[in-house]
Amino acid sequence: QWRSLAPALEAWNKGVEDVLAKLAAYEATTILNPDQLLANIQQYRGDHFQVVGRLGEMSTSRQSIGGEISPADNLCAFGKWRERFDSGQELYSRNPNLRRAMETMVGPHREFHRSAADVQRLIREGFDDNADAIGQRDLDHIAAARDVIATFQQILDEVDRSRGLFREAEGFVMGPMRELRATTLASVDSLVAANKH
Repeated sequence: QWRSLAPALEAWNKGVEDVLAKLAAYEATTILNPDQLLANIQQYRGDHFQVVGRLGEMSTSRQSIGGEISPADNLCAFGKWRERFDSGQELYSRNPNLRRAMETMVGPHREFHRSAADVQRLIREGFDDNADAIGQRDLDHIAAARDVIATFQQILDEVDRSRGLFREAEGFVMGPMRELRATTLASVDSLVAANKH
């Protein structure tokens, strides 16, 4: 009877090692609440899409629409979050992929806000008088927006990778580990029953 228990215990121990390895890979991402971070980054990206849309409306209507667009890149919700990230206040600021993406984001994000504010200012000063300058700053803004959106996607990809690692570990615990548990307990029960007689 002991011989039937040994393989079950060996499989259980291997399963535990596999779960721990999967959880260690997830923990190494330092993104321990990927759903919340995903929601935040999607919101920040959406905020920037709104600025792009608003500039398009201004260029089409040839008039400034809405409130003042600040040239400062640390006043938007993402900019404020980025300051916490850069200062190490966020656990996931230790994630090397996120750090690289955030470093990539600095210049384009700064230009995104500066060029958006410039376009709005130039439109307010007079569309016809500033058409060439508006066109140039609009092109600058489009280039910066492309880079900002692409970098948001890099961040989202890393968050999604973390979510995938967690779901893989969770699926292993809820699937194969449950089966290994049942097999191991059945072997233990058989051994106990055999030794009662």
